[in-house]
Amino acid sequence: MANTCKINGVNGISYQIIGAHRRDTNGKQVRHYQTFTPSPGMTARQTEKALNAATV
Repeated sequence: MANTCKINGVNGISYQIIGAHRRDTNGKQVRHYQTFTPSPGMTARQTEKALNAATV
């Protein structure tokens, strides 16, 4: 399962995708981070669809 966070940066809006897939030997979650930046000119619906495709 992945969580997304909206980031309002200097260069525009981007999204941070955080996924926790497993645990290490000490029992802590191992998290993976990815940043998704939508292309300029994408509508809100296109951005949402692309973000959902990136999280799967």
